[in-house]
Amino acid sequence: MPGRIQTETTAVVRQQDEIEASVQDQQGATQAGVERERSRTITQGQGIKQEVGQARQGIETAMDTGKAELSEIRGKIGQTGESLKGRVEDIQKEDVSLLKTMKEGLVGDRLSEGREKLFEESPPHPNFYPELRLKNLEKQREKKVN
Repeated sequence: MPGRIQTETTAVVRQQDEIEASVQDQQGATQAGVERERSRTITQGQGIKQEVGQARQGIETAMDTGKAELSEIRGKIGQTGESLKGRVEDIQKEDVSLLKTMKEGLVGDRLSEGREKLFEESPPHPNFYPELRLKNLEKQREKKVN
C-alpha cells in the first residue's frame, strides 16, 4: 500500500506540474498578446500624433500665407487711398469742390474742369462715377443742339 500511495502521489504531483505548466503557458501567451496589442496601440498613437502635427503645420502655414496676402492687400489699398486722398487735397487747394464738380457733371453740357482734374491720372472705377454715362448724355445733348 505504501508503494501504491507513493505512485498515486507521484501521479498527482505530475498532473499538478502539467496543469501548472499549461497555466503558465496560457498566461505567457496571454501576456504576449497583451504586449503585442499594447505595442500596436502605442505605435498607432504615435502615428496619429504625427498626422496631427503635420495637419497643424499645414494649417499654420496656410494661416501665415493668408496673413501675408492680407497684409500685402492692405498695403496696396492704403497706397491707393493715400494717392486718391492726395489728389483730392491737391484739387481742393485749387479751390475745386467735389460737390461743385458733381453738380457741374450733372448740370453742365460738357466735362467739367473739376472732373478732368480729379481723374486726369487714372479713370475712376465704373461704379464710383458714371463717366461713360455722362459722356453719352453729353453727346446726346450736342446732337439735339445741332
